[in-house]
Amino acid sequence: MLRIVDKSLTLKMIIALASILIVAFAVLCLSILNKQNGFLSRMSGVVTKNIADTNNQAKQQFGKLEGDVRLALAQMSDQAAANLSAATVKSLKQEETNIRQAMEKMLSANAKSVAALLASIAPEAIMSKQNDDLIEFSRAASKTEEIVFAVFFDDKGKLLPGHANVVDDLVISYLKKGKGEEDTEKMLDAARQDPGVLLHEEKIEYYGLAIGKVVVCIDKATVGKEIEALAARFQSLQQENETSVKNVLAAESEGVIGQINGDLAQVSADSLKAGEETGRILAKSMGEVNTGTATVVIVIGIACCLVILILVVILLKFMVLTPINKVIDGLRDAAEGEGDLTKRLNAKRPDEIGVLAGWFDSFVERLNNIIVEINGNAETVSSSALEVLSASEQMQGEASDLSGKAEGVAAASEEMNASMASVAAASEEASTNISIVAGTATEMRQAMEKVAGRCDEAKTISNQATAQVKKAADKMALLGSAADQISKVTEVITEIADQTNLLALNATIEAARAGDAGKGFAVVAGEIKNLAQQTAQATQEIKQQIDGIQRSTHDTITEVEAITGVIDAVDEIMTRINESMVEQAARASEVALNVEQASAGIAEVNENVAQTSLVSGTIAQDISEVSSISQSMFKASDNMRSNSEALSGMANQLRNMISVFKVSQTGRKDEGKPPEAGAPVADLMTWTDKLSLGIDKIDDQHKELVGLVNQLHRAMKRQVGAREAEAVLAKLAEYTVYHFDFEEKLFEKYGYPQTEPHKKAHRDLIAAVTDFQKDLQAGKAGLSMKLMDFLNQWLREHIMKTDRAYVAHLRGRDM
Repeated sequence: MLRIVDKSLTLKMIIALASILIVAFAVLCLSILNKQNGFLSRMSGVVTKNIADTNNQAKQQFGKLEGDVRLALAQMSDQAAANLSAATVKSLKQEETNIRQAMEKMLSANAKSVAALLASIAPEAIMSKQNDDLIEFSRAASKTEEIVFAVFFDDKGKLLPGHANVVDDLVISYLKKGKGEEDTEKMLDAARQDPGVLLHEEKIEYYGLAIGKVVVCIDKATVGKEIEALAARFQSLQQENETSVKNVLAAESEGVIGQINGDLAQVSADSLKAGEETGRILAKSMGEVNTGTATVVIVIGIACCLVILILVVILLKFMVLTPINKVIDGLRDAAEGEGDLTKRLNAKRPDEIGVLAGWFDSFVERLNNIIVEINGNAETVSSSALEVLSASEQMQGEASDLSGKAEGVAAASEEMNASMASVAAASEEASTNISIVAGTATEMRQAMEKVAGRCDEAKTISNQATAQVKKAADKMALLGSAADQISKVTEVITEIADQTNLLALNATIEAARAGDAGKGFAVVAGEIKNLAQQTAQATQEIKQQIDGIQRSTHDTITEVEAITGVIDAVDEIMTRINESMVEQAARASEVALNVEQASAGIAEVNENVAQTSLVSGTIAQDISEVSSISQSMFKASDNMRSNSEALSGMANQLRNMISVFKVSQTGRKDEGKPPEAGAPVADLMTWTDKLSLGIDKIDDQHKELVGLVNQLHRAMKRQVGAREAEAVLAKLAEYTVYHFDFEEKLFEKYGYPQTEPHKKAHRDLIAAVTDFQKDLQAGKAGLSMKLMDFLNQWLREHIMKTDRAYVAHLRGRDM
């Protein structure tokens, strides 16, 4: 049925006219029903409005009451908690900062000490190329909790063999995200990008000559954990008193608010019930009236529609459809050969159908010219989209930096504004409730006394730890002394073995002189000689083990001394905290005693705080506007980037779409018009530090290639002639061959292992450029954005990935 209607204009017009008639009679019916429903609607509106007004007034009154009570209770709770903790926050924050700085300095000193120790014992191993010793040094250093790893480099900056503690979580994460072939290279690369660790380098010298360096990585997590533990203990002391005040006020407020909500729910239920009852009565009355009226209107409407429809069909067939069918035959002939815009209807009729055909021919002519123009400018649109994309990415990065800085300043301003508001509220509360301030000061003094007591306990524990560490240091010193004594014993044993070996040699000589009579003595002398050699060998092994024990003992003693220094620093800090708490407690007592005198100065404080709060609020608002603008700029640049990508895709789709049309080049008004040669053209590819390989000669050649690609891009944008385009492309191809030949000679000279895959990539690009040169010379192709995009992407990917692979192999070579 739908297919029949779709193919017949007659049926379409009949259906349209019938629909119009039906709609007209429906409107008439609705107007009649509307008049009848007018009185009922007004009555329903009045009743509904009265019920709604009553319900709204009740909700407003109860809502206002609930809000006032909740606000008053919340303000009381917040002010009490703020008064309790305001005096302690400042001193605790300052002490936390002092502790953090002291421990970070200690951690840096420890890193320097370890690096200096490794630098002092590594020269012999580096000069003798004892890589096992270097690995052992690295392993021994990594056993310390805060040391992540230690690596050695030679005088040329080459990484020497080292040890990676692959069971350590931090090392495992470095091995996953770090770059490099060896585990130590991956660890070092990831550590340099990690702000949570400290890297210290120490030069390794051998008799005054620099032979390399050692890099020690120390984790800052230990310091952070200790600081977080102290901050948590401080925070718990502050929150204990705040929680008790808030709990009492919250319990009281919930009872009042619950009663208010119950009353409000009862009123709302009664109003809703009355409204529903009224709606049912009105709906029943309106339905009865509408049913009777609709029946009469429908019967009359159907009869009128049938009569009008028959008359319209007769007139439509003879006055409209017959001329249109004749024009359709002409349009069918013009439409043969899909996409051919060179055909015209050429209908010579004076009526509306002839005018329609004439305007259709004009439309096809104009469409032909538009498609020709689009085909000529599609490449320019695609190129401009890529240029805008590059600019938007740069602007997006700058906007992101600006937004980050503005957000930091805005957060600080808002924090200052909030602090000023808290101070103002506390001062206002103090001026009206002086007795509450006195009680709060007393509680604060008691809390500070508790903190002082806990600081004494912490000091006692640190003293005990210092004593234990000193005992451990004494034991390690005794162990080192015992190792020295054992070393002396081994030296004596070595001398005895040498003397025994000498005696055995003399006995062998005497046995040889005695002839057959001395053979038995010669056998005994040989056994003694073997025993002496075994003794000397065993003594040497024992000496090596003792040397290792001595080195480990000295290292341990150094670390124990460092730990002792840390504990002493903590003890000193806890002493200062204790003194600060005592001083703050004394001040709190003075506040409680002199609170009446402070009341007179609070008014002046309120005024100053209000002015400061106003200024900080203005600053926060201005910074917020800056942040908003930078975010808007970031979003705009992101939208511009997305739109540029979409525009480039649309340009490609447009070229594909218009390629199916057959058009005529004659009749173009702008044909032969030269482009604006002096107009500036942005570069397609910009040289940045990311493209630099660090090899000057190769970087200079890459810059020349980038310049030639941009020159070819400008030639395309300005639509230069074929001869000039061929010259630019030939220059690019010639210099590309020269650059590839230069690289391949370096590969052969220095034995680059990935030479063949690199040469294949060179051959593929040369072949692609050569094929395009041939097509350009034969007139089969012209400069297009597809070619420019290919050259841009190929050159960028080749430099960033393929060429960067040989940097490590060629860097430092004589070019």
